[in-house]
Amino acid sequence: ASDVYKRQALERFYNSSIRLRPLAFLLLGLSVCGIFMAAAGRRRPLWTVTMVAGGLAGVIYIGVALAIRAYVGGHLPFADGHETMLSLALIACAGAVFARHDLLLRPGLLMVGALATLVAVMGEKSPQIVSLMPVLASPWLSVHVMLVILSYAAFSLMAILSAVALLGRHRNLRHRCAALCRAILLPGVFLLGAGIMAGAVWANQSWGRYWGWDPKETCALVTLLVYALPLHRASFPVFARDGALCVYLLLAIGAVLFTYFGANYLMPGLHSYA
Repeated sequence: ASDVYKRQALERFYNSSIRLRPLAFLLLGLSVCGIFMAAAGRRRPLWTVTMVAGGLAGVIYIGVALAIRAYVGGHLPFADGHETMLSLALIACAGAVFARHDLLLRPGLLMVGALATLVAVMGEKSPQIVSLMPVLASPWLSVHVMLVILSYAAFSLMAILSAVALLGRHRNLRHRCAALCRAILLPGVFLLGAGIMAGAVWANQSWGRYWGWDPKETCALVTLLVYALPLHRASFPVFARDGALCVYLLLAIGAVLFTYFGANYLMPGLHSYA
């Protein structure tokens, strides 16, 4: 009985006190300013510390929110869109804290975190924390969702870097963004592929088949093929050009958005609960 009381008290605290919108706008403001400074090639140690502090604040705040949801719900926080977006924001903020090599990486990751948090804000309209559906009560849930969310973080970062490259006026900026995208592309494709494979194993345990051409499965496969295409520069030399690669990666994020949102709301299937 005491445990039930603690869960109820924590859920009331979550619904009354956890507010994601201010954090989202804080991260968005830091990321926009950071991108402008990085695009201009300005190194400001104080501003770097500010962005790291912002990312750390995001990690702590979102981490506390996810920990509360995990404790109240009795499961890892990957059960719905609100929780997966918070997980994506947490990963992006953590990446911003530890990013080192390029001026654009940290603000780009902060923007991924800001946008994911803004999407998660929509979930605050239905704040109830519920137990897992039977089909989700599997250890493969965490593996599948974490791999896919990591890939989505990579694809979102590439889209932001591509937008910066196309909006910038300097060829050097476009080359830097394209080089970062090429470095991120292969790990992103690998993570999505591994996530699809983990999902197939889970599907076999839950539904008795590895693949059933469910709308979300099909969209995930299409997304994998879309992002795998630029890896074959020998067959498609157009992707060796920085501008063409950035345009493609900016458009390709549409496949991710449709897989995450469109497949749920426009093409209902076995994954509609996610």
